[in-house]
Amino acid sequence: MKLRLAELLTIGTIVMTAIGPALAGGFSNTGNMNIARYGENAWLLANGEVLVLGGANSLAAAQSAELYNPATGKWTLIGNPDPAGLFGYEAVLLPDGDVLVVGGSFLGSGGQATNGAVLFNPSTGTCTPTGSMNVARNGFMLFLLPNGKVLAAGGDSNFSEPSTAELYDPATGRWTPTGSLPGSYDGYTAVLLADGEVLAVVAQVTGSAYLLYNPATGSWTPTTSSPPVLFHLVGVLPDGLAWGPDEIYDPSTAQWTTFAPPTSRGGFAILATGHALAAGGTFKVNARPYPIEETLNTAQVWDPSTLAWTSTGDMKVSRTGQLMILLSNGQVLIAGGQTFSKGAGHLVPTATAELYTP
Repeated sequence: MKLRLAELLTIGTIVMTAIGPALAGGFSNTGNMNIARYGENAWLLANGEVLVLGGANSLAAAQSAELYNPATGKWTLIGNPDPAGLFGYEAVLLPDGDVLVVGGSFLGSGGQATNGAVLFNPSTGTCTPTGSMNVARNGFMLFLLPNGKVLAAGGDSNFSEPSTAELYDPATGRWTPTGSLPGSYDGYTAVLLADGEVLAVVAQVTGSAYLLYNPATGSWTPTTSSPPVLFHLVGVLPDGLAWGPDEIYDPSTAQWTTFAPPTSRGGFAILATGHALAAGGTFKVNARPYPIEETLNTAQVWDPSTLAWTSTGDMKVSRTGQLMILLSNGQVLIAGGQTFSKGAGHLVPTATAELYTP
């Protein structure tokens, strides 16, 4: 799913760090995607290939899926996951290999959300209709739970912010209500914890909070501790801690630890070693007649023992909003995003891809 930023409260241990000396590690070119895109969905498949689906840029991006083969470095278009012409849908890879594509807004609908859902089969490149959500949504949480069901919660529903949540059962193709959020929200960041609970940090009308969804009880529990100011949570470290580029959450103590963020914020990936990679981002240039935003090619690696970011090699292409996913061989695939075009004078989508080797 796509994570949205929330402006939240600050609490926890502040660990001031600086970018240290350069580390070994570098970037190398690999094959380009067939279609330029950013903000795409991506999953590492059991066979080691990477499935990329949708993304922003154009209807061609939203209505296409590609497979990356690390052995050949090539991308192959495999079909249309979005025959209805949706933008901003959410998607999740199911245990049987199908992708559940759900929600979003129709092109030309003025932002009207849909509750429709389809199953995309990457092997055949075809879609099959499945049960519709009870509530139309876009920009919502979507998680595959350990029990095989899929949780959809919150989001935007035709200019309102529902607090409802529901579960999709792949065995029946039906959605059933589950515990609602304790309020509406207009921003969130969320991860699936190692114990199967969902940790969501939300911005609500009544203030910011973090919530835990328990699949066993179907309930959301507000915690007593307030979250820090988050950039966003990215995933879970091998030791079970929820990680973001400037914070860690320990489920066993319900405590946050914050530290200085990296200078590169275009994309993030947790490495097999428990370290993390940050790459790309943007910076402002006071050009005339108007300021412009350009992209970075720099990268840093985070060390869990020191909570410090250290510079590593530069990307081949400066970019932001790119896909970054850990491969089976320990490399990180970086693909797509937006890059600054000198000719256009602004950011443009890119189809380029590269590999980071620690």
